[in-house]
Amino acid sequence: MGLTAAEMRDELGEKMNDPQFLVWTQSLIFKALNTGQREVISFLLSNGTELQHYTDILSEVQEIEDVIVPSQGFVLSGLLNRTFLRNGFINSSIVDNDGITKWPERVEAGNLGTTSNRFVQGTAEDPKCFIFANKYNLQLEVGSFPKTVTFYYIGEPKDISPSQDSELNPILHDIILKFGEVELRRLRGDTEDFQQASFVLQMANQQLVALSQGAKIENQTHNTASEFPRKQDELISNQQG
Repeated sequence: MGLTAAEMRDELGEKMNDPQFLVWTQSLIFKALNTGQREVISFLLSNGTELQHYTDILSEVQEIEDVIVPSQGFVLSGLLNRTFLRNGFINSSIVDNDGITKWPERVEAGNLGTTSNRFVQGTAEDPKCFIFANKYNLQLEVGSFPKTVTFYYIGEPKDISPSQDSELNPILHDIILKFGEVELRRLRGDTEDFQQASFVLQMANQQLVALSQGAKIENQTHNTASEFPRKQDELISNQQG
């Protein structure tokens, strides 16, 4: 198991030498934790070296949703299960007129100008899709729309609150705490806090880089989640030595 919201709150209070929340209110603590949670997801979606790695790590916020796509595209803010995140697209599928499921190849938006290139033009046999200006667009022949598309994506997690634990993989909880600590130390803003924030941020980024490069995700147990604090101690010891 990972950390509960109360455990994350208390640990961050301890890190800030304010276990009674006299300076840093619980509202500010949870706000910092949610900033940390967003930073973690943003990093993984922007820097995952292979799709499978970060989609596995973020499996708790994966969604599958059927949407109706008109010829002018589907606005991604219309997704109902979760808020779509930038770089959160995983895949999409359609069923053709013969009942065969097909997986449209995604065309990068930068290649859309090459309209004469047959490799970026979609057909019934070889459908393609692209995401641009917060819209999912499907490339098929005229007359094929509207089309039902099964959309696979990573969505925004629920905010951490007194009544809501983090939905993310427990292996990420320690990193969320680190980003939360960085946020609060920067807010306080004295020289010592800035130095400590820089050090904690370095450790958090090192952990995320390891994950984005394909570190093996074990079963979601407390023992797995607690490996990172031990590695943090090793890092501190090595730097001091």
